[in-house]
Amino acid sequence: MASFYKIIKNTLIAESARISYFLTKPFFKKNIWIISETNFQAQENGYEFFCWIEKNTTDIDVYYVT
Repeated sequence: MASFYKIIKNTLIAESARISYFLTKPFFKKNIWIISETNFQAQENGYEFFCWIEKNTTDIDVYYVT
């Protein structure tokens, strides 16, 4: 029975986040991409992708997070 309550709780949290997203979406119309790599598998593919996007596009605000 405790897992049922946990499922309900997580569903309510997820639905409230989704509703908040759709209510605030019209106010935030930026095209932002966040690029990162995992600590265990950093092979610089993400960094190269970040550099390519930054060099070849103008309509995307791209950020690299380490």
